[in-house]
Amino acid sequence: MKIRIITSVIAVLLLFIAEKSSAQCPPFTRAVIVYEIDQFNFHRPKFDCERGFFICIRGHWELKCVPSSPLSARITEEGMVQGYALLIDGKVELHLPAELAQLPKYAREDMSIFSVEKDWISIFFEEKKIGTLKEGEYTVETIEKELVITIDLE
Repeated sequence: MKIRIITSVIAVLLLFIAEKSSAQCPPFTRAVIVYEIDQFNFHRPKFDCERGFFICIRGHWELKCVPSSPLSARITEEGMVQGYALLIDGKVELHLPAELAQLPKYAREDMSIFSVEKDWISIFFEEKKIGTLKEGEYTVETIEKELVITIDLE
């Protein structure tokens, strides 16, 4: 079953902006990268999502044109985390609200390092792969009211 997600991915809303691709969108729209879930079950990714008990989500990112609106990383009244990312010079710049670190479920986490697992997220545009987030640990910067992470693509 394929689920198209634009507003929510398991209680986390991530809007991704592609700076150069917006020129290919009609007026008053902008390019966003949308996460499409290809597989969801309660098995462990470590075991290829075929056994064990955990949550396994597999999907991919696609660029879409959506109506323009101002960007802001924030936590909504409903507790949803809204973020966005820019595709700049072959890197993904992820923006999340700084107040995320204050939520009880993340209070014990080290929010200074953002870890990307190997081959975890790939980005596509018009069914052509733009790149995959490069595995590694990335330093988190706090800029104004946002956590900003710059992630390499490979």
